[in-house]
Amino acid sequence: MAGQPVYGGVNDPRLGDLHDKSDPGYFGHIDLARPVYHYGFLDVTLKALRCVCFHCSRITVEDTEFKFKKARGIKNRKRRLNAMHELIRPKKRCDHCNGFQPKYTKVGLHVEIEYADEMERMPGTSGDKKQFFSAQKAVEIL
Repeated sequence: MAGQPVYGGVNDPRLGDLHDKSDPGYFGHIDLARPVYHYGFLDVTLKALRCVCFHCSRITVEDTEFKFKKARGIKNRKRRLNAMHELIRPKKRCDHCNGFQPKYTKVGLHVEIEYADEMERMPGTSGDKKQFFSAQKAVEIL
């Protein structure tokens, strides 16, 4: 409080002295009440959301498709995600549940979702096509 480190806070004194250059500090973690987006993984999260169905939480392409099998066979995780993303991103409907897929965009440190015109009901309380997409909803889908 008033500029002093707080036990259990971000600058907990047990993690090391901030002003002592010889002290390397120590790792710690904070348990958050709700999920939040990590800025370093926001692009990966967006790519994963675009590959997974909003309604049934499955990959939006059939397992038997040749290009999907070829992309799944890539060993490098980053290249595999990029190949899946390029294959699945243009799809507007899920092959499994036939549901329309919304459009995800990054706005600063947040994700915004835009529902397709064809979606008959929009989740949430407001009827806006564009809405803030919480990290909690992303966790439920992924």
